[in-house]
Amino acid sequence: MLSDLVERLNEALSTENASADRIISRIDQTPIEEVKQRLKQHLKETHNQKSRLRRIITRLGGKPTDTKADLSRSFVSTTMPRGNNLPKNVKSKTEDNSPENSMREEYELVQMRRDFALEHDELVAYDSLILTMQMTDTPRQHENISLLEKSMQVHGILMIITVVKSVVILFQ
Repeated sequence: MLSDLVERLNEALSTENASADRIISRIDQTPIEEVKQRLKQHLKETHNQKSRLRRIITRLGGKPTDTKADLSRSFVSTTMPRGNNLPKNVKSKTEDNSPENSMREEYELVQMRRDFALEHDELVAYDSLILTMQMTDTPRQHENISLLEKSMQVHGILMIITVVKSVVILFQ
């Protein structure tokens, strides 16, 4: 049972590892400075969550993984040229505010929807891990549950703040 728990914790860690890469990519891709700042904060917290998961896995005698989950299972592919290598007909909101040139903002909305879906999946995973941890006799059980609850709480708060603020920024 303990090895199954460690495996599930490592699955959550592999999702956090992949999420960090996605957030870095989003920081590079978004043309909106305020969204970049929110994503940078999110990246910082993702690193904290990874640290908490590594600590729990190690306490349970496991080896934390460096693998990265396939995030495409949560949503459709997020591939897009990096940086400002957007198609020529895509212009920034500041360059031309016409409806024909709003692809960047529309793309950002799609990415935020994908971010939200991924965060939701992670919240569900943390909730399941907490329930499993509560039913399993493990060393430092209460401390480990507290760490998972902190990650779950932060995920929920960040998800709400990031989505709401980003949508407000896009529609100003």
